[in-house]
Amino acid sequence: MHVLPLYALLDTRKQKEVFNPPPKGKRLCVVSTNVAETSITIPNIRYVVDCGRVKNKTMDKLTQASCYKIEWTSQASAEQRSGRAGRVGPGHCYRLYSTAVYSNVMSPHSVPEILRTPLESVVLLMKHIGIEQVGGFPFPSPPMEEDIKNALIHLKTIGGLTDGTFSITPLGERMLAYPVLPRFARAIVECQDKKWLHILHMVVAIVAMASTCSTPFTAEGNQVKYSKSSEAEKDPRRGKVRSLLCPGSDLITNFRAFGKYLADQRKSCHEYCLVQKSMKEAKMLFYQLCSLAAQDRSTDDEIPDTVDTTEQSSSAPPADSLSSITQTDELSVRKIFIPGLIDQIARRATPQECIAYKVSYNEKKTSSAPYLILSTRAIAFIHPTSSVSHTLPPPEYVLFSHLQTVSRSESKTAQTHMLGVTIVVKEWLLEAGCEDY
Repeated sequence: MHVLPLYALLDTRKQKEVFNPPPKGKRLCVVSTNVAETSITIPNIRYVVDCGRVKNKTMDKLTQASCYKIEWTSQASAEQRSGRAGRVGPGHCYRLYSTAVYSNVMSPHSVPEILRTPLESVVLLMKHIGIEQVGGFPFPSPPMEEDIKNALIHLKTIGGLTDGTFSITPLGERMLAYPVLPRFARAIVECQDKKWLHILHMVVAIVAMASTCSTPFTAEGNQVKYSKSSEAEKDPRRGKVRSLLCPGSDLITNFRAFGKYLADQRKSCHEYCLVQKSMKEAKMLFYQLCSLAAQDRSTDDEIPDTVDTTEQSSSAPPADSLSSITQTDELSVRKIFIPGLIDQIARRATPQECIAYKVSYNEKKTSSAPYLILSTRAIAFIHPTSSVSHTLPPPEYVLFSHLQTVSRSESKTAQTHMLGVTIVVKEWLLEAGCEDY
C-alpha cells in the first residue's frame, strides 16, 4: 500500500505526489480532507471511504472566535464525495455511517458562508453604497440580527461609522478601499495619517500575512521551534525557525517570516518550515495592498480598481528591505495596530477574576495564564504556538488579531485561544482611548 496525505496546507510538491503513478506492485491510498471533495480530482480512484465527518469553521456568538467543530457533513457533500469514485472507470463508495444518520442527522446542505463569517466588510460596503437599514436588506440567507449589530458596533468603535446614525465616515471610505478586514485596513490608514511612511510597507506586509493565515508555520515548524525532544533539538531547521520569533509580537514574527520568503521563495518554505500556500497568497495580497496604499488619498470618494497581482507592484519595496526591523520601528508597528484592534485587547486576569470565571490562576506559564477580553468580558488564553507564549512573566496587556476555539467533543468545553498576539502597555492603550471597563 502506498499511502499519501492530502490537505490544503500541505506543501505543493507533496500535494502533486498524489497524481503520480504508485510504485510498481503497490496500490495508491490517499488520506484526504474535504479538499478532494470538490477542489481537485485524483485520477484512477476506484474506491472512496467516507467517514461522514467534516471540520467546519463557525463564529462563536459569545467571544466572536473562529470555532472549529468536527460535525456530520451535509447530504450534498456526502453525494459529492461518493462522486469522486470511478471518475474514469467503475467505482464504489463505502460510507461509514447508516442510512438513518444520512436521512435524519445530516442537513440537506451546508450552512451558507455569510452565516458563519464576520460581517464587518459586508456592512461597510452596504453603508458605502447607501443602504442605511442593513437589517432590512433582503439577503438570500439573512444573517442573524445580533451578528449585524456586532458588526455595526465594531465599525463604529474603529471609526468606520458615525456614533448616532451609523453612517459611513471618510475614514470608513478609505478603509473600504483595501480588500482586507476593516480592523486591518485601519492600521494602513493610521500609518499614512501619522506620516509614518518609513514603516508603511512593514505594516502592509503584516496585514497581508494576518489576512491570509493565522500562523506562517507548518505543524512541523510549530513542533520544531519549541519541542524538547532530542529529534527536534537536532533538527537543523530549529535555529532558523527560532531566529524568526519575536517574543513581544506574533505580528513581527510574521513580518520576519514574510521577509525570508520574499528573499528566497524557492528554499525558504523548507528551511523555515513555512506554509507555501499561505505565503504565496500573502505575497500577492502584499503587492495589491502596496498599489492601493500608493493611491490612497484622504479626499478620495471612489474605491480604486483592483490591481493586477501577477507581477510585483512598482510601489512595493525591494525584498531585501523587508528582511529586518529595528527596535524603534518594532515599537511603532505594535502601536499602529491598536486603533483597529481596540476591541481586541485582553488583560491578564486577577486571582479574584479567575475564581469568578472558574479558571486556574497561573503566572509561571504564559500559555496557561488566563486573560480577560475587555470588550466581551470572556476568558481567553495565549495560543501555545504564539511567540509570546514563552515570555515570562506573562504580560499585563496584549492585543490579538484572531480568536480560535477547537471543539473535538460535544461534552467538553473548548478553551478560547488568542492568535496574532502582541504585547502592549497601558500607556499606549490610554492614548488610543481604550478603557479597562
